[in-house]
Amino acid sequence: MDNRVALIGRNSTKYIDQLLKIWDNGDSAVLLDYHMPIKRIIEIIQDATVSQCVVEREIYEHWGECVPTGVTFCTYSADMTDRIWINELHSQRFTADYTDKEAVIIYSSGTTGCSKGIILSHKAINTNADSIIEYTKITKNDCLYVIKSLSHSSTLTGELLIALKAGAKLVVAHSSLSPQIIVKELEYYNTTILCLNPRLLNMLADELSIKQHNLNALRNIYVSGEVIKEKNIRRLREKICRIPIYNVYGLSEAGPRVSAQTDSSNRENSVGKPITGVSVVVTNEEGLPINKGERGIISVDTPSRFSGYVTGDYKYPSIYMNWLNTGDIGWFDENGELFITGRYDDLIIADAHKIYPNDIEGYILQISGVDDCVVLGIDHDERMVIACIYVAKRTISRIEFYKALRNELMPYEIPTLYIRLNYMPVNRNGKIDKKEVYKVCLNYLERLNKKGRLSDES
Repeated sequence: MDNRVALIGRNSTKYIDQLLKIWDNGDSAVLLDYHMPIKRIIEIIQDATVSQCVVEREIYEHWGECVPTGVTFCTYSADMTDRIWINELHSQRFTADYTDKEAVIIYSSGTTGCSKGIILSHKAINTNADSIIEYTKITKNDCLYVIKSLSHSSTLTGELLIALKAGAKLVVAHSSLSPQIIVKELEYYNTTILCLNPRLLNMLADELSIKQHNLNALRNIYVSGEVIKEKNIRRLREKICRIPIYNVYGLSEAGPRVSAQTDSSNRENSVGKPITGVSVVVTNEEGLPINKGERGIISVDTPSRFSGYVTGDYKYPSIYMNWLNTGDIGWFDENGELFITGRYDDLIIADAHKIYPNDIEGYILQISGVDDCVVLGIDHDERMVIACIYVAKRTISRIEFYKALRNELMPYEIPTLYIRLNYMPVNRNGKIDKKEVYKVCLNYLERLNKKGRLSDES
């Protein structure tokens, strides 16, 4: 087995230097989010049989006496004011490797918690990066601005690697910068390509609508991590009317990119068409391909498929020709564009009816005053409660919701529980934290039980 070296640090040029050094030594990099509690880091180090840990000095000192034994620790200093990293100065150090040798292990935290350790080969990430370069049309004259954590597969392959390969300029920003500072830096560095998640894009759009900024150099914005609702993507494109906003889709197990919108395939909130080298099929639960327009389970065939998990088996067994079962539900339109409508885990079964939360959320977002929402199925007292957690400036009554939804949804699809929040809880990746939302629902139901009623107010 390859020598595995854990790498822990904030976004910085020194972090990138350490990653390249690990690869130069022929080792595999175990990329860990520095926000992780030390207890979880220790578990992963043991889980992945890590022999050495390279960690930013400030983080290491913060751990105190909790540092695990049996592992060699090396620290480095990171200048957090050092934003710019010119690939031309480092490109000779990087050599594209297309072997099956292990390159990285990703422990990314998504909507369902920590993964089991996703192993990606050099071939997987380099092949995927080549296809991303093809649709982004990135060249050495471009400048990418990195906001998302470099420990995530989307940033590693879709931003760092493509910049290395194309010789483009890379600006590495701290992931906790305010939207005001980010917009100023986009302008200052003449950023041409920006990749971010929907939450951050919303904040940047709000900032741009308040104050005028010169972003004439910015030619493309790519959004990943979460599918933007149709209402929101339309609103964002109106706010940032000059700069094209493209949805992209993928998962770490696929290297990660699977599909992307382009000039010719950017219908509303689709995720575009499969990128070069990748094939996608939508099937029923028995693994039989279904017609365009029909919703089913998404499976992917890609040369960037992961090598397996550090421990544990596939969560979703393959149901089609040994292709990767993504666990996502979606459909193709007549133009061949892919639409993601949710996770298979999110599917609600109530009285033998299949209920798709994404459909319901789409209609709820059309209601005046609703800024965001999540629909969940809560198994409570031996019955399924369809709950809507929404963000709005005022409480909207259950009667108002019913009047707005009764002509759009089947009776069993209309939520019976509504909870208003001031903001939607999100995880460190900017995705809605559905575990936290679920806890909110359970706590609310417990309080209602004590009162002996279901209320339409939060």
